[in-house]
Amino acid sequence: MDPMWIAALVNPAVTAVVVSALTQHFINRRTTERIKQLESDLATSRFDHEQASQGEMRRRERVREAVDRWGDDAFDAVKSLRRRLDNILDRGAHVALAQDCEEHIAPSWSMTHGYYMNSTLYLFARLFFMDRILRLEIGEEVFGARDAKDEVVQQLDRMIRELSSNRLHTGAGDRQVFRLQQQAIGEAVSEPGAVPPRCLTYVDFVGQLERGERMLPRVLEPLRKLLIDLELESTRAERLRGFNQALAALQAVLEERLSPVVPRPVSPAA
Repeated sequence: MDPMWIAALVNPAVTAVVVSALTQHFINRRTTERIKQLESDLATSRFDHEQASQGEMRRRERVREAVDRWGDDAFDAVKSLRRRLDNILDRGAHVALAQDCEEHIAPSWSMTHGYYMNSTLYLFARLFFMDRILRLEIGEEVFGARDAKDEVVQQLDRMIRELSSNRLHTGAGDRQVFRLQQQAIGEAVSEPGAVPPRCLTYVDFVGQLERGERMLPRVLEPLRKLLIDLELESTRAERLRGFNQALAALQAVLEERLSPVVPRPVSPAA
């Protein structure tokens, strides 16, 4: 037997010292083990936090890229068509949609039927293109929640219904542009092979019309029939007013759901 243990058994004072030493040893070992465990837990927690932070940064970057790519285009598509419809329905610009408009346009307004009809068709087409983007290309995380994305889709559906619903009970002369016809217009102005998708520029749009390429004029025909020779006291004008109101509601939802996602830098005061 170890002499130290023999001395401990014989001498109580030695026993106390040995027990104290052993106790301190075990305490120190447990303390060391606990410190190592805490350090390990801290390292794991720090790693998890860094991973979560990086994930959040990546999410924010995806959101920023989506908003930068589509946000301004979506707002501009809605606002531009609203301004055009306001001019048509409330400010007398409907005369430019008449085939014989040159007889009715004031000499100070250098407008032609061809320009006004084609540019109005393009503003509708660009909106129908953005309808697809808002539905398919912009995910729920951009809007912040599924409910927010659903609200945007509901307003898009309302917009589509205003042009496609059957309103024969309101009077003769009505013209619908059905859901798939609207979708076809949006697809027809999608730039071929573009990734991410891009809408045709106005120059390319007019170029296709002037070249007489069959598909674009064909899919635009229902919309052209809705607009051509528009009279303000007609079921077609009533349909366009309902559509414009739906656009206003869509714009309000986009301003609420899309604009705040990524704060834009504030321009310095002049």
